[in-house]
Amino acid sequence: MLKPKEMERIIVVGPKGRMEESIEVLHSLELVHIVDFHEPDDDFQLGRPTEKAADISRDLVKLRSISSTLDVTGKAEGEGEFADENITEKILTLELNINEEDSTRKEVEELLTDTNNKLEALKPFASLGLPFESYSGYESLVVYVGTVKGNLAELDKVTKDYELVTKDNNIALFVHMKQKDEVDAFLSDAGFTPLEVPEEKGKPSGVIKNYEDRKAKLEDKHEEVKERLSKLREKHARFLIEAEDFLSVEVEKAEAPLRFATTANSFIIDGWIPKQNADEVRAGLEKVGDLYIENLEVDTKDAPVLLDNPKPSKPYELLINLFSLPSYKELDPTLIVSLIFPIFFGFMIGDAGYGMVMIGLGFLLWKKLPSIPALQDLGRILMMGGIFALTFGLFVFGEAFAIPFHASHSEIPTVSGAESWSIILGWEVPLYPVIHKLENIVDLLLLSVVGALVHLGIGYIFGIINEVRHDKKHAVAKLGWLIILFGLFLQLMFMASYLAMPGGNPVEHGTRVGNFMVDNVLFFVPTAGMVFAGMTISYVSLGCIIAGILMFIPAEGPMAVMEIIGLAANVLSYTRLAGIAVAKGAVAVAFNVMLLPLLFSGNIIMIIMGAVLIFLAHAMVLILGALASGIQTLRLNYVEFFLKFYEGAGSMFKPFGRKEVN
Repeated sequence: MLKPKEMERIIVVGPKGRMEESIEVLHSLELVHIVDFHEPDDDFQLGRPTEKAADISRDLVKLRSISSTLDVTGKAEGEGEFADENITEKILTLELNINEEDSTRKEVEELLTDTNNKLEALKPFASLGLPFESYSGYESLVVYVGTVKGNLAELDKVTKDYELVTKDNNIALFVHMKQKDEVDAFLSDAGFTPLEVPEEKGKPSGVIKNYEDRKAKLEDKHEEVKERLSKLREKHARFLIEAEDFLSVEVEKAEAPLRFATTANSFIIDGWIPKQNADEVRAGLEKVGDLYIENLEVDTKDAPVLLDNPKPSKPYELLINLFSLPSYKELDPTLIVSLIFPIFFGFMIGDAGYGMVMIGLGFLLWKKLPSIPALQDLGRILMMGGIFALTFGLFVFGEAFAIPFHASHSEIPTVSGAESWSIILGWEVPLYPVIHKLENIVDLLLLSVVGALVHLGIGYIFGIINEVRHDKKHAVAKLGWLIILFGLFLQLMFMASYLAMPGGNPVEHGTRVGNFMVDNVLFFVPTAGMVFAGMTISYVSLGCIIAGILMFIPAEGPMAVMEIIGLAANVLSYTRLAGIAVAKGAVAVAFNVMLLPLLFSGNIIMIIMGAVLIFLAHAMVLILGALASGIQTLRLNYVEFFLKFYEGAGSMFKPFGRKEVN
């Protein structure tokens, strides 16, 4: 549960005549992670694909080309049964039919593009209205056709011997050849851009009509071709998907020898298998016959990692994979993340209303997207976060959609008639808050510190277990840091309790969380201490810090003492839990104060507007709150927690034959 599944290294040796049969067995077992052979020498060479590999690969390339042409996507619902000859023949027939239709489609699309380009080029000439013959055939005239940005009013100063046709910014200007240089300079200053005269005859309107008729016919033909391709897609989509799935498997098997070491007459397969499946693998291979199967006694530090977690923790493997898989020899933190993540997330949201919405959204992601496992996992993570948000909202903070179950007597603004759910519903909600989110901020901060002790403490315990197997000195150092963590926590709780004040008592001094911790959780710790600057410094806390320093110095050196400041910063980093909880709650309360009066206005338009605005406002708070809570919870796991013990860099267990590894 806290470690990856135990692996064994095996080697399989056999005659080449048994290689394809062995590949079939290994592929069907889906239990062997093949170690690729990369070091050929005089004795061993890389294997070669089987004889049918080239034909299968060719068929697969053709099939994927057909699927791309028909825009066929999806996953096979089952395994199709195909014979090599039948599938090749059907692919060839499909290829001929579809290539012919696809060529026609491309030809029509090229003609359409050409027609559209010509129509676009004809537009300026249509506005001028001159026949196309008017623009050419002159010996003593220069014709300028194009667009201008400037004013042509000054053209008379350049020449009076001209003809000008203009419409909008389009011009056709006819001038004597003798005036060409002067007119060129004038038009350049006027921002003239020449247009190429199309090689057409007749009036532009007639030419344009011919091209528009041609375009309409081409579009009709294009639709006919698309319709035929659509029918081909509907008819052959299932075959294409299933055949691609089948051929992909066959290619994988045909090219498997490229991962083996071979000699002239034999092959060698090297791989890892889960220890619990060793007998199953051996039994399957023994049915082939003539094979030598042996376990290898090797260092397992490079073994592939197959996580082994209970079903409720499985979705959180997504978060571990986003960071890095644990190495084979270290503890897997997935179980701890699956416990801590929803608690921290729910604490920051801390609202029964938002929690119920998140449960619903998570359920939809989980059930409606079966083809996307990552989003399914995200849906289940969101559901668990929503359950804890609902729990905190009901039993700790006593609120839903930032409206408390019972009216508060604090100075927090409220809306008359909507001070609490008890008032809105007209009956007494039988749940009372333990902590008021916007009133007991210090208690929230202290609860965050309690979370830091638990979370970081588990991290150091994992670090001790990881280190004790290969470096006891560093294991002792981790234990020292754990003791220092406890010392810092103890002092913080003392400072937050009545014990911080000489002669203090739990009725008049300290905070609720601080007093509860020292009286009910840390009751076994002696309360003696020394008074410094009007505050009690716990002897036990001081002793823990000194003992921890003495324990880590042999492994990490005296300069590591400076890291105590970093550890204190790590602990204080967890106060972001309280910060986001308070910030989200304050924003939601502000929206309620601004918008709820619209619902009590008595004006139907204002009521509808208020309902819409309140929905949008709380949707924004929900989305931003979920994003912030998720990101900050991830950060606390990835940075504060993982850095206490986690190395990662494990390689995933990828058994030969399995399409997906969950």
